Amino acid sequence: MKLDVLDMTPPLIDEKTPGMELVRYGNEGGEVIKDYKGVYHWFTSEQFGDPYWVANRITHWTSEDGIKWSKDISWKKEGNHDTTDMKPKSSYFDPTVVYDTVTASWYMFYVSYWYSRKFEFNRAQIYRCKAVNPGIDGLGGPYHDNDSDDVVVLEPLDKPQPYEASWVGDTRSGYGCASVSTPYKAGDWWYIIYAENMLARAKFLTDKFERIPEGKDNPITYSRDPMDWDPNYLIGRVYKKFYLENPVIYKIPPGSTAGGTYISLVGFYTDQSIGVTRQSYGYSTSYDGIHWSAFQPLTVRFGDCITACSFIPEGNDQYSIYVTGRENKYERFARILVKVNAPNLR
Repeated sequence: MKLDVLDMTPPLIDEKTPGMELVRYGNEGGEVIKDYKGVYHWFTSEQFGDPYWVANRITHWTSEDGIKWSKDISWKKEGNHDTTDMKPKSSYFDPTVVYDTVTASWYMFYVSYWYSRKFEFNRAQIYRCKAVNPGIDGLGGPYHDNDSDDVVVLEPLDKPQPYEASWVGDTRSGYGCASVSTPYKAGDWWYIIYAENMLARAKFLTDKFERIPEGKDNPITYSRDPMDWDPNYLIGRVYKKFYLENPVIYKIPPGSTAGGTYISLVGFYTDQSIGVTRQSYGYSTSYDGIHWSAFQPLTVRFGDCITACSFIPEGNDQYSIYVTGRENKYERFARILVKVNAPNLR
């Protein structure tokens, strides 16, 4: 399948938007979903001060039409901003929400880091927290924090598997479980993609997630060689190797073009093998949620560092891809409208 770009809005949320007056660096990533009433909800990491990427918090925005947005000031979810490498939960990133029909509750998954001046982010853990209000209307939060409904579901290992050890390190250093995709159901299992291209699964959404053994299914290679960590991956503004960030994953609804296909949207994406050597964003598809195609870039630009936040059906095979894009160290928010134009994946 292929996505055609139909339109891109100017920034919908930027430094001039009410609610952003004291936010120094803007909002990065997160997820936008549309509820059963047609209201859009955006959960994002608000970068309000210094240290950069440490002084941040998860916030919630809503919109009736997907264009005009209002900040929810009734709650926020915030780390401890520790910079000594002595405490977990220094900062929170990548919030993504999913409804669990078994418990009739919304859950938020997010990444939390230790932080040190030497390594910056390291030893990330993936947390799952529960909406305070049960039922389908609990989507808008607040969400539990630092209690029995806010738990680690995946964390670094002392002795990780060989690829994971080379890519993100162990419990002593490295990025750990950095990045978490939208949790998605494939067959009888719930899956997440963590640390960009590694798979973990759980029988129930409320379980801890377990790594899939490394082999033919893990890590995901996207029809190319696996990503290879290189601390010198950036030379000037050209990226040397394959890199992606912050996957958001959806299954295209039955009855739509390419219905049943899984799609993953990523930002901060490069792949030298197909000529993408500067920051971009793109998409990959899967028929089973485990084996993924090569990425295809989307060429429309928004800032110099794009993070995808959604793939929302809008009717007539059109979808809203909300993105954040950084320029001059400030992240703004916009919508890109695309259309699926191929009948199926296989």
